[in-house]
Amino acid sequence: MISLFAIAANSFVACSDDEKSATAPNVEIVSIEPYNATDFDTQECIIRSVEFESSREWRLYADKMWVLFSKTKDGVYTPEIKGIAGAHKVYMKLTNDGRTFEPSAANWGFESCGKEFLMGPEYRHAKAHDVEIKDENGEVVETIVIAGSNSGTSATYTFEPGGNFSYGIKEYPVWMEEPTYSEGQYTLSIIDEYIATPQEGEITFSATAGYVAEDFAVKVNYPGMLPEAMVIDGDKDNWTISNDGTTFSRSTDTTEGTESNSVSFSIRCLNYDYMEYFVGENVTDAAWLSIERDATDASNISVVASPLPDDVIWRKGCLFAFPTGVYDSYVAACEAYNNYDSITNNYWRYAIMEAEQGTPSDMLGFAIAVYGDAFVIIDGASYDVVSGKVEYEGASYDVADNEYIVYENVIYPVIMPEGSSRATVTINGKTY
Repeated sequence: MISLFAIAANSFVACSDDEKSATAPNVEIVSIEPYNATDFDTQECIIRSVEFESSREWRLYADKMWVLFSKTKDGVYTPEIKGIAGAHKVYMKLTNDGRTFEPSAANWGFESCGKEFLMGPEYRHAKAHDVEIKDENGEVVETIVIAGSNSGTSATYTFEPGGNFSYGIKEYPVWMEEPTYSEGQYTLSIIDEYIATPQEGEITFSATAGYVAEDFAVKVNYPGMLPEAMVIDGDKDNWTISNDGTTFSRSTDTTEGTESNSVSFSIRCLNYDYMEYFVGENVTDAAWLSIERDATDASNISVVASPLPDDVIWRKGCLFAFPTGVYDSYVAACEAYNNYDSITNNYWRYAIMEAEQGTPSDMLGFAIAVYGDAFVIIDGASYDVVSGKVEYEGASYDVADNEYIVYENVIYPVIMPEGSSRATVTINGKTY
């Protein structure tokens, strides 16, 4: 136990010769107000009363600066106070000043006429390692909740580590990207393959160099993608499908490709819970594009097509996937539009494939010979053949001997079937 005598040696209470020949110095504690050491965690200081009796002049002091004294509860507290013989009630203040992560003790007592009366020690337990997680708005949170974005392509959370010591992330869930740290903030992100489904876990924090503290964990939750969010990966436009529905061709300014029987896509929404919706350019058309789901991977799908009916020259349609949670409201909105372009423009983010099948009428140009006369049918209108040529939209097309038509630099033969008075022409595999 630390002796206070060395501290008091140069500051003892002097006593007169008369006093020395009288009563011997003595200090007796009558009562000390108790306190709870854990109060240091919630209070800036603890004030307790001390009642005592002294036979001579006295001085009250401590060996730590976090212990102060005053003769009145609301008075000024100083490292030491003095008084005369008699019964007294004084006050001791135990402060949080200089408190560390290690426990500490303070010795205190009286000095009277060169004699020391040790009354302590007082104990102050170690300061707790306080941890605060603050969100982007500076609000303290108990559980980290990573919210998905409306686009569904990302889910991030930025927070600031607060508290009274320095710490960093030690462990994090397998469904989370490695956390990044910049300018005093951590950013958490969800790995792409986990983004569609809710996740729960914990992030473990560990004290950095210079601190000794136990690891601590904070819960982290990801509720999954937003109800309206949808991510579709794949080429969704410029598809042409063969009449038998087995060949899918796609041509753009930069790419060309062909798929057999189906086309694969990746799709993600909340819990992979979605419903398909089809709309044709003629909005009353029955669905002829549909989804086949992968039995082993919920994110993988294939789009397949039905053959073109014999009585249909050409058709165009778009296949959508709407998250189940918003399906009814989105379908109602599509039906209210009742227009192919309006539907595809407003809900294109949910489109999987837009495709055509057959040959549209405005691409058809062919000659038909009937009883020696020749004419060309283009988009349902008749154009006469004059001197082996037909004029259409400012361009001149050759029709040689009423047997051929040149359309987009391709020559198509006009054939008169035996026993028929009507000629036929075959364009893009379709005979007219």
